[in-house]
Order: sequence, then structure tokens, then C-alpha cells
Amino acid sequence: MVGLSTRRKAILSFIIPVLMLALSIPHHLLSQDLNDLLRYGRPEWAVTARSAGMGGANGSLVGDYGSVLVNPAALGGIRRLTWSATLGARSDLYQNTFLNDESWSNQFRLPLQDLSLMFPVGETGDWDHVLGMGFSQNRNFAERIEFTGYNTNSSLLHHWAEDVNSSGQWNDYGSGLAYDAGLLGPVDTTPNALIGSVLPDAQIQQSEERLRRGRQSELSFHWSAAYQKRWNLGLTMGIRTLRYRWNSLYREEDIFNKTPDFESFDYKRQLDVTGSGIFWRLGLQGQPLPWLRIGMAYSGRERSQLEEDYRTGVVARWVNPTEEIKTYSPNPDTMLPFVWNYRGSNRTTLSAAVFWGKKGLLSLDYDWIGYRNMGVYQPWGGGPGVGDFWGELPDWAVELNRETQNMLRVGQQLRLGTEWIAGLNAFRMGYQWSSSPFARGLVDPASDQRQRRFTLGAGRRNGPWVLDVAAYLETTSFSEELYPLTPSETGPVMRSSLTRLGFMTGIQYRFGL
Repeated sequence: MVGLSTRRKAILSFIIPVLMLALSIPHHLLSQDLNDLLRYGRPEWAVTARSAGMGGANGSLVGDYGSVLVNPAALGGIRRLTWSATLGARSDLYQNTFLNDESWSNQFRLPLQDLSLMFPVGETGDWDHVLGMGFSQNRNFAERIEFTGYNTNSSLLHHWAEDVNSSGQWNDYGSGLAYDAGLLGPVDTTPNALIGSVLPDAQIQQSEERLRRGRQSELSFHWSAAYQKRWNLGLTMGIRTLRYRWNSLYREEDIFNKTPDFESFDYKRQLDVTGSGIFWRLGLQGQPLPWLRIGMAYSGRERSQLEEDYRTGVVARWVNPTEEIKTYSPNPDTMLPFVWNYRGSNRTTLSAAVFWGKKGLLSLDYDWIGYRNMGVYQPWGGGPGVGDFWGELPDWAVELNRETQNMLRVGQQLRLGTEWIAGLNAFRMGYQWSSSPFARGLVDPASDQRQRRFTLGAGRRNGPWVLDVAAYLETTSFSEELYPLTPSETGPVMRSSLTRLGFMTGIQYRFGL
């Protein structure tokens, strides 16, 4: 079998002509997929403590920057220069199930949620104008997942060998590295197969550690005008920035010594993504009745240019003699970042709030989220013709856009919140539910990525100062194949359930009180 120290030179001399004729898989095909699109384009909840305490149901309310981030028309209710800031704390606990083995992992973060300034600028007839600006962190990517299990059905090496045998192509970021490390090579024991691995029976211990970090932030500029203090119009223009890093350390170990001289190998991957783009929102609010306030907002699709660096490496460990063979791709001296144009999801929000005098309120927001048109776009002047037509895009982008159309659907989000005022104190509760972004029938229930959040909050007013606190509990579940499977393979699936506990503290100061 291949991989033994006594045969590696023979393997290399045999397979080099095959490598010279084979095609390698392009870099970008290994990095963009539906998970990336959803990671960057799925809306997060409100970022202030008052909004969080009410489950983010603030689209028809005023007086808080969290409301402005849902519906810019909420800015029209500001009557005095107002400054606010919010700090959060978040603890994530993952329960991971892989090959009937359970493992646990956790992550703790202290994100700065928002800084904002809102100020009235004067009147034009019956219209009162208000401007605002703010910085908010609407998504934190921090995550750490670890899992392990003994696999008797498949292995990554077996998958790579099957892929080479069926396609005749070597992958510079996977199977090609395994070949260079002596893990793949020619065999004479499998009928009609050219390439085999050091693990023909796939009796191996598999484990992986995945680390994610980074953030998505918004610098927003807002304008709103209130007509006779009853109807508000609003507009937001902003810049969204993205910094994201994903690391994976995957290992296969021959713990029962099925293959002499072979011990284990590591497959290391790292993806770095940076970029920025623009987004916009339009909003309308009104109070047709003293006890009823309504709102509607539309968030346009973000357009961003993203730059990616993708690197992989294989480290093979051998005994008799003891040695390590390390291979990497691409060469750090020749690596160039890959640049692509990302198109996010749009969102339509309908809101309503019912008031009980000045004692309390019940607020409801309902979103429709356009996941199906996320993907890659052709920028103006970036190719023949104009617009986003698939014919103007490279083949990989066309395929990704089609996959998005087929596998995703219109998402929905429901946010329900209540607030009760008792003198200078406020008490809040909320609930948020997000539907699965995937089309029915394409995923099993454990991986549909529905989200649920339960929230509690409180506030205290002291003159011009307001202090708000909130706590929330979030649950969701998801699953992933360890590696893409060919039709003849039965591969393992890692299933994970997330329980997130978070706290937020915010302060607000209104000048002139």
C-alpha cells in the first residue's frame, strides 16, 4: 500500500506525469458557498440594551438607537441631542455530536455593541428634521467547536482518492498535498482504481477543532423628518465592514495500527476575509391613533467587495523511521488574494405597537428576508453589458447564484416585546424567532438553523441619564458534513446545538433635561 517509507520514491516517480496532466481546482471554489453567504447576510438582532430587552421589537418605537437601526424613521421622535453607548457580554456553549460521541466547547466575548449620536437640526414648515450617526457591531463571528469519533466507513483520504479516480483531477489544496506527503498514490489492489490511500479500510480516529473570529460592523448616517409630530420619514446610508478568520485543524489517526509505518496526518485550513460595502434603509412611521403606532421599513441589498486568502497544509507523521512530511498550498511568496463582489439579503419589516397610556406597550415586528437573491454580482463597468445578469459572471459565480436560488428561500423573523413603566423604572420582556433559510426538504431538522431568543430587560431613568440592562437566552442547531461526499460514500455528520447566554448594558444621555 502507498505511504510506506520504503515506497515513497517509487510513488513520486510514478505519479508525477499524472500530476503534470491533471487540472487543479480553483482557489475560490473552496471558499465561497451557501454558509458564507448566510454568515455575512443573515440579519442579527438589535444592538442596544433597551431593544434587546424587548426581543428587538422596536420597528415602530422611538427614542432609542436600536429602533433607528430597524427603522430610520424612528429618528424623527428625537427632540433633544442624545448620546448612547452599549457594551455586551456573551457566552456560547456548543454540544457537538459526531459518530455517536458527544463533546462540548465554549466561547466568551465582550463586544462593543454601539456608539451613537442623534440631534435635531430644525424645522421646515410642518417638518422637524433630525440627523444621527453611529457605529454598531451587528455580528460577532467568535466560535470554537471541537469534536472527535472513530470512523469505520470513510475517511478524508479515502474521499480524496475517490475524487481523483472519478474526476482525473488533483486538488492543489487537498489531494495534491496528500500525494506530496505520501498519503495518496498508485495501487494494484483495487480493480479499476489508479489512486489509493494509506487508509484503505477507513478504520481511523477523526477529530477537528474549528475556530472562528472577527466581526461585521456598521458606520451609519441617518436622516429623518417628522410631519406635525405624527408621521415620520427616514433614510439610512452606511458603510459595512467585514473581518473574518476561520481556522480548522483536522486529524486522522491510525490508533489501531492498521497500516504499518503510518501514524497520523493533520489537514490545516485557514480562510481570511476582509472587505467593505454600502447599504441603505428607508422607513416610515406613524401614529394614526393615540394608542397605536405603526411602522414599515425596507433594507436594500448590501454590495461589498470582499478579499479572501485561503491556505491549506498537510502534515503526515510516519514511524520507522520517525519523520514528518509537511506540504502547503499556495506558496506564501506567490499567493495573491482572491477578490469577489458580494450581494447580501434585502429585508422588509412591518411593525406595530399598542400603548396603555404611559404605563406600558406591546410591540410586534415581522420581517421578510430575501435570501434567494444573495450571491455574486457583476459591478458596473466590470464586464460586458450592465447589471447582475448571470451571463456576465464567471462560471463559479453563476453556479453559486443558481445554488442559492435552488436551496434558499424567503426567510421570516418574528419579534415580540413588551415594556412596563413604573415611575422611573422600566421592565421588559421579549421573544424572537427566525425561520430556517433553507428550502423545505433539502435539510434535516437538526440542520435547519432556526433561531429562538428569550429576553428580559430593565431600565432606570435619573434626570438626563438612562441606564438599561438586558439578558437573553438563544438556542439553535446546525449540522455539517465533515467533507463533501461522493455518491458511493457514507460519511459522518457533525451535529451541534448552541445555547447562548448574553448580557447587555447601555447608557443614554439626553442634553437639555
